Amino acid sequence: MIIFADSGIRLIRKMAVLFGNGDGQWKALPNPLQLTMHAWNDVEIHFDTDASTAEIQVNGQSSGLFPYGNDGTIINYFHISSESAAVAGTSVNLDELIIQDASMPFPSVVRAGGEIDWAAFKAGSANLEQLAINGQPVPHFAPEVTEYTVHVGNRTQEVTVTPRAAYGGAQIFMQVNNGESVQVLSGNASPPAELQTGINMIRVQVIGVNGTVTKMYTVQAVRAAPQADGGYRGPNRSDLVDLSELYLSVGSLEPVFSPKHTQYHVELDHGIASVTVTAATYHTESAVRINESSAVYGLVSETVPLQEGPNVIRIIVSAENGLTKTYMLHVRRRRP
Repeated sequence: MIIFADSGIRLIRKMAVLFGNGDGQWKALPNPLQLTMHAWNDVEIHFDTDASTAEIQVNGQSSGLFPYGNDGTIINYFHISSESAAVAGTSVNLDELIIQDASMPFPSVVRAGGEIDWAAFKAGSANLEQLAINGQPVPHFAPEVTEYTVHVGNRTQEVTVTPRAAYGGAQIFMQVNNGESVQVLSGNASPPAELQTGINMIRVQVIGVNGTVTKMYTVQAVRAAPQADGGYRGPNRSDLVDLSELYLSVGSLEPVFSPKHTQYHVELDHGIASVTVTAATYHTESAVRINESSAVYGLVSETVPLQEGPNVIRIIVSAENGLTKTYMLHVRRRRP
């Protein structure tokens, strides 16, 4: 918290804190703290909610620990006393209020002024802010949404998971199907886990503040079944320009995908502003470009933005010998 000291306050002698239905009694500080007059002062108030003690630091100087009442729910009131021990300071301007859980090494602005709901704050500490599968972001990921589905090609035999916690100090564990649950550091890829053909359940558990809050994210990873070569009869597989698999992150292709069909239509609601595309080829050396951007075999593409009305997504497959084939997705985003 940054405060500007005016004529009404020069020295912090006492503090009162009210948690929930606590009494908010004034507590004398072990060491009174001097404020710099007519200047902004950096004031930190450190609460240890387990021990029910607090400490004030002004520009790096400590008040020492003092006790306060705590029923563990909401901070809804605090005063800092003025130079007079009996009078609350009134000429104090608050510029910035940052609430930081003392047990976790992260700052997070919760609310400037008003009540601070620690229950909501702690619940958010088990959120992920990012989640990637094999290095590719999970399409349309949002911290409050916990269930997702992704498609991968048949040649994708293993999976890694890269979770990033919204706040530092969270513990993250990952499990694929009935395999071993392994701990993963925030922002780091997990060890590779084997994928079976068909549906694979990836579970990512996040343990938040002090181990009291947990959240489970699940990703259903669908590994495509092996397919034939699409009826190819040429002398060299380097001539292959057919896709073996094609998926959108949302919506259904009309008609159902077939390697020989190159034109598809998709109808999407207005609320869907972007999609990703997953494409795989029969020949691993064939190159794929989606709207002029290179794509990785069997992994989701970059996000493709959608305008209202008709959109066209071009998927160009290039064989080793230079042959090309273009698939067209005609995506209509409904107007409101």
